[in-house]
Order: sequence, then C-alpha cells, then structure tokens
Amino acid sequence: MPKYVVDTSSLVQNLSDVQFDKVIVNTLVLKELEKHKSSSLNPELQKQARDALRAIESHKEVIEFDFRQYPSFIYLDSHYDDTYTDNKLLESLFYYKGEKRDVGIMSEDLSLLLQAEALGFKTTSGRTLDDEPYHGTVCVSLADRRISKFYGMIHSSDHHENIFNLMEGEYLLLLDEEDCDENGNEKAIGAFKWTGEQYRRISMNQRIRSSYFGEVTPRNFRQTIAIDSLKNNPITTITGKAGSGKTYLAIAYIMQQIESFETPVHIVTNNIPMRGASTFGLKKGDITAKILQSNLGIILKSKIGIDQTQDLIDREIINMVPLEDIRGASFNGIVYATEVQNYSVDMLKTILERVEGEESGGFGKVILEGDQRQIDTLLAKGKNSGIHRMLEVYKGSGMLGHVELRGNIRGGISALADKM
Repeated sequence: MPKYVVDTSSLVQNLSDVQFDKVIVNTLVLKELEKHKSSSLNPELQKQARDALRAIESHKEVIEFDFRQYPSFIYLDSHYDDTYTDNKLLESLFYYKGEKRDVGIMSEDLSLLLQAEALGFKTTSGRTLDDEPYHGTVCVSLADRRISKFYGMIHSSDHHENIFNLMEGEYLLLLDEEDCDENGNEKAIGAFKWTGEQYRRISMNQRIRSSYFGEVTPRNFRQTIAIDSLKNNPITTITGKAGSGKTYLAIAYIMQQIESFETPVHIVTNNIPMRGASTFGLKKGDITAKILQSNLGIILKSKIGIDQTQDLIDREIINMVPLEDIRGASFNGIVYATEVQNYSVDMLKTILERVEGEESGGFGKVILEGDQRQIDTLLAKGKNSGIHRMLEVYKGSGMLGHVELRGNIRGGISALADKM
C-alpha cells in the first residue's frame, strides 16, 4: 500500500480528509505549521495550523514521521532551490524510492503535484486519497514500532486493542521486510484477522478437501487468508494476477461444500470477450451448453472435468445463471462470479440483492474473483467499477473478506508472461 509525503497545504485546507495512517509527515512541514500557528497576520490560517498540529498530536501513534532536514540535494539538480520546502519534499521522495518504498506526494498545490508527476511519483490530494480501493489486507513490517506492543498483547490477553486501526473483518499480514512486494516475493511470517474485538491468528494449517481436488493447502499466507475468508465470511473477494490461484482456491472450496453438504451453487456468468478479441459467432445448444463453451465453462471443465461438471448441472447442484436473466432470481447457497472486474456497479448490485441470508431462512455465501488489471469493458471502469463500489460499501461490516493474491503458482512460462 503506498504512503504519501503530506504537504502543509493538505493539512490546513483538507484536514478532515487526511488519513494519518497513510501519510508521512516531514519535520519541515511541522515547522511550517508552527510558524503559521504563531502568526497573527492571517487568523484563519492560524486556526487551521493549530487544528492540524492537534490532529497530528492525537494521531502520532499511526503517523510515520521523517525528521531528515535534506540540507542539500543528491537527487534533484541545481535548478531546484534547496532552501524551498516543496523541493525538499520532492527530494525526500527519491530517498524513499532508493529504499524501495512505494511513495507519492499529497498536496493541494497544483504546481507541486505536477512536478511530482513529472518525476514519476504518485500524487493525490486530501479529497482523493479515499478513492483508493479497499485492499482488505494491511501489511505491517516487523520494523513497525507497534509490533512489540502487538505481540505482547496477543500473548498475554484475550482483550485486544485495535493497534493497527483495522476495520472489522480486515486482515493483517506481518512481513519480515519494509513493505509489500507486488511481484509476490514478500516474506510474510504471519496473518491475523481483526474480528471487531480481537486479532485472531490465521493458521497456515488450512485445508480444503474433496475427491475432485484431493487436499488443497495454501502456498503462502495470502492464500491462507483467502481460505480463511472462504470458510468464515459471507462474502469473499479474491483478486490477483493470472496464475495466482484465485480460481483454483474458489472452485476447490465450492467442490468441498458440494461433496460434504450438497450445497447448491449458483454460478453467475457475464460472457464478455477479452478486449480486442473477436468471437466465432453463434454457439450451438441451449444456454447451459453455450455457457460451457464460454470462459467459465472452460474453467469448470479444466478444473473438475466435463463429465463431473455435466452431472452436477443435471442434478441441479450447479446452476448456471446468465447475468442477462438474473432479474427476478433468488439465490440460496453459494453464489460464485468470476471475472468480476468486468461487472458494473448495477450488475454487481443486482446479484447481491438476490442473495438470501439467514434472516430469510437461507444460507447465502458470495464468492467473487477477478483481476482488476484486466478490464475488458468500458462499462466497468472508473467510478462504475462494481468491485470497487462493493468493497467500499461492505468494508467494516464484518461480512466481507478481501485479499489480493500475489505470485504465480503455474510456473515459469506463466510467470514470465506477466512482464509482457
């Protein structure tokens, strides 16, 4: 998860929108705030600076502070005035980049934002920081100063303080390094879930068993989190690149539930072709036969075999549900949708509205998976992304578990293809 070096302008102009656990406060910014607080020339700015300093004081446990002064520049050239605070903040970004940190700058100053973008850094403002999608899994390194308190707490008491400010249902991933590695090479050493009352340890000793798949065990802690969510949360969202194991884990769990409990499964399909690809025209057969010839049918047949797939469909344990026919439907059992990055807000809302929960005497469990980098339709981009909106609405509800899988379990060819 990126962090943002925060500029004075965001702290005084948009203080209520600043998420302090996501920012880095430089001592130079603190000095500017102190200067504004002591100046009577601009009473409004004086009050804003006072409020900002109070907020920093009350959030100091979660704020990352940078006490370097940057007296001379190593990365910026002589065209940048090294006495100017904004330039010092830009210089600090290169220090973090050299430490392989994912950093950007947060400011309301358009000039500063444009300069940071030109230098290749992420930018945001107080009003847009919350637009970042909910990740569901927070990474914390052993270097974090809160770690010793955390370990002392979980080993000595069942009453836990929410040290890392997680939302209910959010997962904690402990890393033996500074930050998450998007290439899947992170050195995770433990995982926990914040239940709303305590941090529950997630054991690597997770198992999914069925005659279709045999015994499935997690390859890493992210897969452990996925399996825990599949078992315990009403809604599980698994995202990740191709080959990370999201479909394999989802279908392995579904087959366990079918075999052990004959749980009905409703598989929703929205057969959008891959962007830029052409279709072969009309497919033969009824709607089920057509679905089995689609991307979802290929997944099922490759994972459990064509004969087993057809038998489960004939027995109405697996029900194929085309998205175009979903209005008026009602789902009791497992609802599974793949390639959810291609679902608009309206599409995903329509699915979730039809899930029967315990209140109506049903057993509704939703499994959503997809790769948010591979959106094949304009209908699901930006503010109209169903998966992004769903995560925003359900986060903190206690019903949702979300994890992004990393790495590639298929092997060399598949892993290297990601670089294309």
